[in-house]
Amino acid sequence: MYINRLELIKKLKSLIGSEVTVYIDRPLGTKHPKHEDIIYPINYGYIKEFIALDGEYQDAYVIGVDEPLTIFIGTVIAIINRTNDSANVDILLGSEDSIFDDNYISLIKNTEVILVDEAQFLSEKQIIEFWMLAHEVGITVICYALKSDFRGRLFPGTEALIGFSDRKNELTVNCKCGETAVFNARKVNGKFVYDGDIVAIDGDNDVSYVPLCSTCYLNEVIIIKAM
Repeated sequence: MYINRLELIKKLKSLIGSEVTVYIDRPLGTKHPKHEDIIYPINYGYIKEFIALDGEYQDAYVIGVDEPLTIFIGTVIAIINRTNDSANVDILLGSEDSIFDDNYISLIKNTEVILVDEAQFLSEKQIIEFWMLAHEVGITVICYALKSDFRGRLFPGTEALIGFSDRKNELTVNCKCGETAVFNARKVNGKFVYDGDIVAIDGDNDVSYVPLCSTCYLNEVIIIKAM
């Protein structure tokens, strides 16, 4: 039977609040089967209640669990509608923008869930506005953010998230030595650095990032005292 995307989303939304079984075929911390540089930061699997548009079982993510799983029984809290791997965002907030601006209110009207990516770059004021949306308007807000910059210092947005979020789930990756990575160390031209602009995009101007545990960070990164 043919089913279009809107029909599938409608059916999937009926699962919100329901208990489902997720079969994990790509556990947390494992490598992508075709791209070994991609490490899954969460447990990624599927549910058998619905067939997706590609003819396979519907994909499902398990959040809030920090260990690899093979199967998980839990409650559906949100439906993610990703039209393609390079889809445009619905709202791109500038550093001084407010989610309550007239330009954005119409976009979030009747919204059930808002997903905020790169939330570490938001201001404290913007984080509080999303918190108000959740508690005064009743919209579920899920934020994804890096914890700290390449020097190990909290991003302002992340600091506000820690203070205002109702639930916090830390997704971890492994250092090359096998220990849990704590730092997101920066390399420029293949060498570790400890100074520079806080924001430098991975891939631009020979900038790259490497997850390191505390021991490897101390051993490999030249720490310049900047107190």
